[in-house]
Amino acid sequence: MEWIYFLLCGVFAGTMAGLLGVGGGLVVVPVLLAIFSHLGFHPEVLTQMAIATSLAVMLFTCMGSVHRHHQKGAVDWPLVVNMAIGVSVGAIAGAFLADYMSGRVLQILLGIFVLVAAAQTFLCLKPKARKPLPGKAPLALAGGIMGVISGLFGIGTAIMAVPYLLFHNVVMQKAVAIAAACAFPVALFGSIGFIITGLNHHGSLPAHSFGYIYLPAVVSIVVTSVVCARFGATLAHKLPAHHLKKMFGVYLVLVGIRLLTAAG
Repeated sequence: MEWIYFLLCGVFAGTMAGLLGVGGGLVVVPVLLAIFSHLGFHPEVLTQMAIATSLAVMLFTCMGSVHRHHQKGAVDWPLVVNMAIGVSVGAIAGAFLADYMSGRVLQILLGIFVLVAAAQTFLCLKPKARKPLPGKAPLALAGGIMGVISGLFGIGTAIMAVPYLLFHNVVMQKAVAIAAACAFPVALFGSIGFIITGLNHHGSLPAHSFGYIYLPAVVSIVVTSVVCARFGATLAHKLPAHHLKKMFGVYLVLVGIRLLTAAG
């Protein structure tokens, strides 16, 4: 029965990603939390497992997005490299920080983050370009901060990287492409961090886990999300984008409240 749950999670995540262009983490992590809890996974590890599994899924799903952006010439690879240095270190640090926290505290922080994302969705906040891009060290530092948050919550960097790059006079198309490219090191090094830390909790983890990563969920979600992302992208051209974003904002508000009340 759990395979059906994970396949449906992939359908939902892929459709939403194609429909709204949002990263899968904000969809996958809350859904996995509900599924893992329903399956009776240990409450002290299920939040870390949802986050780790989301990062492992992102490792596969973001490659297609990066390839498409690269084909269009939108990826500024030197800039990606500068940010990716910090992003990689930050993602590992985020994984270790998540392991250090209790599942309850981590779920509360995730709920707050989801509500912040909902506010950004409703208000359509986009900073005005004000400053030129900084040097390598500030870019790596900014990437490190983004990496910690992404590794901690199992999401891509877009929600942080796009506003940051827009503020520094990078055009929207390139900002989105750079954020997509930075998602790969987040997924890779965040997954490695959760594998390492999860090995210390093998007694609390279910069978078929690789560290904190639950492999049956990864396989199922990757298969269905890739297919349904195309369906969502097709559907996006037939539905009003403004209303879709508001609906997604409502979804995030409900998820954020649910995370906070469940943790409390």
